[in-house]
Amino acid sequence: MEFREVTIARIKESKYNPSIRTDRGHKDFISLRSNINEHGLITPVSLGVGKKDMLLVAGHRRLNCYKDLGKKS
Repeated sequence: MEFREVTIARIKESKYNPSIRTDRGHKDFISLRSNINEHGLITPVSLGVGKKDMLLVAGHRRLNCYKDLGKKS
């Protein structure tokens, strides 16, 4: 396993992700965003690195929370 910082714009989200995982108004999403804002990202997202892009494997809510908080990488 390799840890590295990447630009959020390069990450491709799965179109098969359930809507419950992307609902920004859901109480669990709001709680996670608040937690990340206070403590930072404790568990990194997992990416499957292909030839041309980086597909998000795990961490859709964490990634979207990061986007909402204005993070760029």
